[in-house]
Amino acid sequence: MILETEQHWYSFGFCAACVFGGNNLALADLDNDGLMEMITGGLSYCLYAEGDGRNVSAPILVWSWNGEEFTPKAACTWTGYASCVYAGDIEGDGKPEVIAAGGIFNEAAFTPIIRIWSLEDRSLKLKVEYAGEFATSIAVGDLDGDGAREIVAVGGSLNANLSAPSKIMIFQPADGTLKLRAVMLYLSEEQGSFRSLSLGDLDADGAAEIIVAGYCGKVEDSSGYLSLWRFDGTVISLIDEVKWQTVEDAYTVDVSGNPMGNTMVSDLQVADVDDDGMEEIVSCGFTYNGFKAQGQLRIWNLTAGSLNLEGSIEWTSLDITEATSTAISDIDGDGITEILTSGYTAGYGSWSPDAENKSRAELRIWHWNGNKAELEHVETWLVGEAVSAWNVGAGDVDADSVAEIVTVGCMKIGGLCDPDLRVWTFNSSSGSRSESFLPDWTVYAASAIIALVVLTTLYTRIKREKGVGEDS
Repeated sequence: MILETEQHWYSFGFCAACVFGGNNLALADLDNDGLMEMITGGLSYCLYAEGDGRNVSAPILVWSWNGEEFTPKAACTWTGYASCVYAGDIEGDGKPEVIAAGGIFNEAAFTPIIRIWSLEDRSLKLKVEYAGEFATSIAVGDLDGDGAREIVAVGGSLNANLSAPSKIMIFQPADGTLKLRAVMLYLSEEQGSFRSLSLGDLDADGAAEIIVAGYCGKVEDSSGYLSLWRFDGTVISLIDEVKWQTVEDAYTVDVSGNPMGNTMVSDLQVADVDDDGMEEIVSCGFTYNGFKAQGQLRIWNLTAGSLNLEGSIEWTSLDITEATSTAISDIDGDGITEILTSGYTAGYGSWSPDAENKSRAELRIWHWNGNKAELEHVETWLVGEAVSAWNVGAGDVDADSVAEIVTVGCMKIGGLCDPDLRVWTFNSSSGSRSESFLPDWTVYAASAIIALVVLTTLYTRIKREKGVGEDS
């Protein structure tokens, strides 16, 4: 793994910025110049000299990297924050737009918004703004086969406590406005949150399905959640949903000791990851095994109209390991699709200033062949006092015909934060660490065989020793 460049924000050293969540990075060629831009959201803030307040702003930044020079290409801000960014061709003209969601702070209230820009002459031109709905993830596609592309968002209308019910929203761009065509409020006695969404034609019928992930239940008893939906032009219908935990009646805590949850999905992507001609769902997050929070990667397919788990991979680094974002691409040009997960690993109580095992960023590269996962490479790093790679993306950002990996998130230094954007190149033949992970049933079977061999050996040894004692 080669680190091509590391980029700090313009506020580095005197103010703070953070690109949080798993949906605050997008890669696309916004101006058709042959270079893929990197778009980031999040928030920035400066502490007042008196320490009695913060000036919070949402910087939507467009960056370019030509292999030698990192250039801020365009930017816009508002008072508030951006919860997610997305780049997609809404108008079907071959030129992607930038879509961001978040909220505006003013003296009276907090207003959730969705905004759309185009990149023109090295500046972001605002095309559409919609106020009143909060979103944590966005996607674009033709859902109902009418030839027009819809914008899909998950989130909800924030209440006074700034918490959002689980909601799917479908917007139709028209005449410089956004029309809310359909809403599905996930009514349930359970609490929970839709965190991420993606679109994909899982049944190969020519129509895109909506795939949503997050968690359900209270945080102290959260279950991982994945659901499949379809939009017919009028109604959003649930096709199937699955929920899971590793252990019951237990939860892990975060670095500050607050409840973190039992099992949650942070991000998902849809692509054909095993080259079988059918798209799979890739979800990532964490699950509690009774001792530690494990990173979790799951691969799903659609079989006979139901969500089917192909494989589940868990791993542990420090006490808390979470995969917060995932991306899918052939990053080494060998014709094989890789799965990327990024996030962090940290020790319990590591938020304390004098604690050990501070949060460090973690990037993992996987390959799934339909039966087992191969871990091709692990990259961890610690810069500043603590760091997390909240977001990961993949694409040819410097036009060298090889896809790069982009990570961005938050590093802490001197009481302030910086997103610490990094561009990486991966070569699978460069002696990277490789490890195979088998599906659960294979692991259990292998464990049972090993246990049987061990017990048989112990039994034979005890019997032999007992026989020797009797003879003497």
